[in-house]
Amino acid sequence: MAGEVRATLIFKDVTAVRHVGWTETFWLRSTGGDLLAALVDAKGMALFRAALLGPGYMIETVRVSKEGIFRDSRIEQTNYTGKLLPMAPENEVGDFASSAVLIRMEADDKNRRQMWLSGAPDSLQSIDKNIADPAWMQKFNRWSGEITANWAYFGLTKNPATNKAPAKEVNPDPPPAFLARPHQLYNITKCIIREYSTRKRGRPFYLYRGRAKAT
Repeated sequence: MAGEVRATLIFKDVTAVRHVGWTETFWLRSTGGDLLAALVDAKGMALFRAALLGPGYMIETVRVSKEGIFRDSRIEQTNYTGKLLPMAPENEVGDFASSAVLIRMEADDKNRRQMWLSGAPDSLQSIDKNIADPAWMQKFNRWSGEITANWAYFGLTKNPATNKAPAKEVNPDPPPAFLARPHQLYNITKCIIREYSTRKRGRPFYLYRGRAKAT
């Protein structure tokens, strides 16, 4: 399949305490079309997402591409920074654990996917892992409204009778070792918050990977 438009948000920190980076990917429900128009849609969604970040993080870059079409992509540096709530001082030694909110994205009764919304303000932490901050929840509702209106996730096509993905089939002429299994877009209909937690992330793409050393 070709023509599905993928939007990738590239995140990074804006502090000098710990260098951390990650990506989040969504798919436009409409296929084909102009990537310039898709980039406008992706940047609009990224603004809603940036509003959920603490001031220590930013969406540095937004990239859109078409699945199955080699080198068909557009990219724009955005530097959308999080400003909503204060961030607690981070530990200056050891590994960085990013504050995150675990959400469940539902497509229908039988199809769902979980996702970590990293870079959440540290002030959302609570003993029972619930989120009771009305300002953050208002921003979350705006973001989830955008996601459920226009975006999807990409997953294995399941057998309607069994709701199971097809098994891999051995390809007699490697490479590749296996035939590709069919995929499809699942329109996201609901985003549910599960809990507040932590989610370790790697370093930004311009830095070497590996464990950080205490100085």
